[in-house]
Amino acid sequence: MSENCNRMYMYLSKEDIKEFDDNRNSLGYTRREYLKHLMQVEKNKEPVCMKYKDIVEQMAELTTISKALILTDKGITDMDRQTLNLKMEQLNSNVRELLK
Repeated sequence: MSENCNRMYMYLSKEDIKEFDDNRNSLGYTRREYLKHLMQVEKNKEPVCMKYKDIVEQMAELTTISKALILTDKGITDMDRQTLNLKMEQLNSNVRELLK
């Protein structure tokens, strides 16, 4: 090991250590090699929210327009307003789940 190396301490549950060791063993890595591998893999990973950025922006715009319509349009019934609002909330909830 190089002189520039520093020791790092971490506390993990027995289950997490077993999962970590099982995963690294399946790849044939030492703990140090596997940790470096994980850091490299995550460095190049695009966050899920960025992957779906256009969808999120479109959803936000659609939500704003729909809420304005629900609040201001006189040609839409109360039942239609409630249905549209419920559907928008469900759609937003599904998109949030997708982005987790």
